[in-house]
Amino acid sequence: MEYILWHNADWTRFVIDIPDSISAAQVIRGQPVAYQLLSCPPQKKEWGNNEKASVTNFSVKAQGRHDDVAKVICEAHGEMKNAMQGRKWCNDRFLGRRANYKLLDLLLQNLVDGHQYTQTIEIQEPVEPNTADVQVRITPAFQAWRPTVRVINDCKTRGLSMITNNHVNADLTRLLSTTSEPKEVFKRLFYNPNPHAVKLTIELRPNDQEYIAIPHPHFWIPPRATFLLSDCCEGDLFHQSVKEMHKKYGHAQLFDLVLMDPPWPNKSAENSGNYKTFRFVEDMRQMWSAMSLEQYIAPGGIVAVWITNRELVRDEVLGPGGLFARWGVCLIEEWYYLKTTKTGDELCDLRDQFRKPYETLLVGKKTNPRLTNSIKTRVFAGVPDLHSRKPVVKEMLELIIGKEDGQYAALEIFARACTSGWMSWGNEVIKHNWERCWVKKVTDERREQIAEEKKTRAEAKKRGENKETKSIDFSTQSVKAGEKRKASDLE
Repeated sequence: MEYILWHNADWTRFVIDIPDSISAAQVIRGQPVAYQLLSCPPQKKEWGNNEKASVTNFSVKAQGRHDDVAKVICEAHGEMKNAMQGRKWCNDRFLGRRANYKLLDLLLQNLVDGHQYTQTIEIQEPVEPNTADVQVRITPAFQAWRPTVRVINDCKTRGLSMITNNHVNADLTRLLSTTSEPKEVFKRLFYNPNPHAVKLTIELRPNDQEYIAIPHPHFWIPPRATFLLSDCCEGDLFHQSVKEMHKKYGHAQLFDLVLMDPPWPNKSAENSGNYKTFRFVEDMRQMWSAMSLEQYIAPGGIVAVWITNRELVRDEVLGPGGLFARWGVCLIEEWYYLKTTKTGDELCDLRDQFRKPYETLLVGKKTNPRLTNSIKTRVFAGVPDLHSRKPVVKEMLELIIGKEDGQYAALEIFARACTSGWMSWGNEVIKHNWERCWVKKVTDERREQIAEEKKTRAEAKKRGENKETKSIDFSTQSVKAGEKRKASDLE
């Protein structure tokens, strides 16, 4: 695991590289990671003072809890610093022009809303299975847009081996085609049954008008990944999707792992406009009720929920009548994600009363409360990436499940990127699978080649400058010699 920079023997302490953890989740374990996620520069210094923050954001009860957590994190951070002496706290990052997420968000929202006006689906059979070019034309009643979806099994360009699956196109055709009006479950549910990534191209064209110059978004869908592009308030659509995947592909209807990063009320996220959040915790309860997740968690299944540092949010999950109680889940572990600078320093003091440099992942298990032992804590550190991008802790959660990749059923809710082998659900579920978020990974061999090329160019440039200097000297000598001849002639 290249994205794990250090860990102790029992994995209760580790340092993780966030962009690389997301990249690793795009392939099946053992496959090469051919592409790298574009990121932002690593944080060099601590956060400045947040003068706008209010001390009333944290209650006395919450502050007492934070003080206890700070002691645990401080001890773990000291252990990490000792182990990481002389080592980098994040891998090299790939920086590029900022992707136009606003345009992408508009596209995804149009597709999420598509079920309201989609009328027909026409499918063009592919000619060759190796190119697997399946076109799905959706003609909406709404006249402004006509979405076209194209799926391309192009794994050579991803640096992976080509594995032909003659059943892929037939499966996809059966999934999307119907003799009657298509059901909602078919419209935004996609499954890649291949052991390699597929390229999904979505084109938007105006209906019966001239083409509008909008870049065609291409999305790389990981191997054996399923996604449902819909608002998470649409519980019925999720229920239908699980049934369809079970009926058509034999997928489990109960999940061994459920991971979620809910859009909790958050002023900084709301002000940044990076993603939508609920205004109040109470507003989310209807959504939880519609999900009926208690029906889909396997006995002994693991549920992991990211929370903010507000006591109200914590109570919504762990309090009486909270999510864990409704789902029959008991808290077994508490993970703390410490945000650091590129040199491993905390982004702010752990005891800062205005803001906290860590986030919490609550890990529960569907089991009898009497069988639950003391709560285990884990602390891991990482240099933050783009706003709200969480590290992918897939392989660490597998340690708790006790099963390897491909041996369990997993569901991620409120996902912003697909994960290989998992089912992902959300209204931005393929956001970070956008092709413009990725660049081809530079291997060590390529790095050496680039360094050698750079050295060669520098030497060539130096030789050229020396040659030019010598040429100027010869010219000067020639002029001086000519002047001497003229002088002798005059004499």
